[in-house]
Amino acid sequence: MKAHVVRWTRYGHDRLYVKGVNGSDRGYVDLRTGQPHPKGGLAWTDDIGVLVGGWLRENGFTVYAARWPTSVTSPVGPASGSVDSGDTAVTGPRTEATGTGPRPATAQRQREAREPVKGSAVWGDLAQNKPGQAALDAARSRTTGWTRLGKLLGFRTRDVSWRVGARGERLVGRTLWWARLLGWRTLHAVPLGRGDIDHVLIGPGGVLTVNTKHHRGAVVKAGRVAIFVRGEQTRYAEKARYEARRAAELLTRAAGRHVDVDPLVVIVGAVGVRGRRAAGVRVLTRSGLLFHLLIRSRRLDRETQDQLHDVARRSTTWQRVGRTR
Repeated sequence: MKAHVVRWTRYGHDRLYVKGVNGSDRGYVDLRTGQPHPKGGLAWTDDIGVLVGGWLRENGFTVYAARWPTSVTSPVGPASGSVDSGDTAVTGPRTEATGTGPRPATAQRQREAREPVKGSAVWGDLAQNKPGQAALDAARSRTTGWTRLGKLLGFRTRDVSWRVGARGERLVGRTLWWARLLGWRTLHAVPLGRGDIDHVLIGPGGVLTVNTKHHRGAVVKAGRVAIFVRGEQTRYAEKARYEARRAAELLTRAAGRHVDVDPLVVIVGAVGVRGRRAAGVRVLTRSGLLFHLLIRSRRLDRETQDQLHDVARRSTTWQRVGRTR
């Protein structure tokens, strides 16, 4: 049976439905969150994954597309706009580590470890993500004819905050480009549940998650229990701690070794940032980020950095146990 996809936007929903040739419902992908919802909870096949991933890439949902295979691992029929959905389900990640085990001894073996394994799911390379991709995709998914009209009339539409956030992430991404000179490697827009982690850093000073907040012209204060913007309490520190904790859990599971992750909040565009720490979270300006990376004490040797980066760049690492992309 051949499958095709249809976008559906009504009642505040934005979904990509997978249909059989006879119109049967095979489930859908929520385009606001990137989460798949196969019909009956059953896993989709590789060829359906390629179909969905191709549509997402062609329509600007590049971050979500990174979670989907780019090719099937075995012949599934003629190549065409529709694909033949076979019986071999996507069952799990290709090469997720479950123990310490032997590490690749050479660059050749590391390259081989990144190649698809026949019969298993293909992972997307998060190292290809650009800063702000997830926020920009979210803004695009919220852009309608009504929002365009609202902009013309001078209203602040619901996609504006996402575009402002994406701009802040791109600015921090430019700063982090220089971090590579200090031995740091960066992943951007790492998918995590219904949202994403703006930046994940892996380098000699350990593993860090970065939550970027863009507040042009604001005064930001790092208080004892929270971060305040223009005098209003936010949940930025709480969210940053959650992202670091979740990243530590997923990286530990995938790498087969304990991984510590520290959270950072980086403020962009503020006229002043008072205080350095809030509720255990380091608060930095964009200009202070590189200096912080420079002075961090050494925690990881190069071999461990390579191993963790290889694990972290795989989209399958960031999926929940029991979930299939």
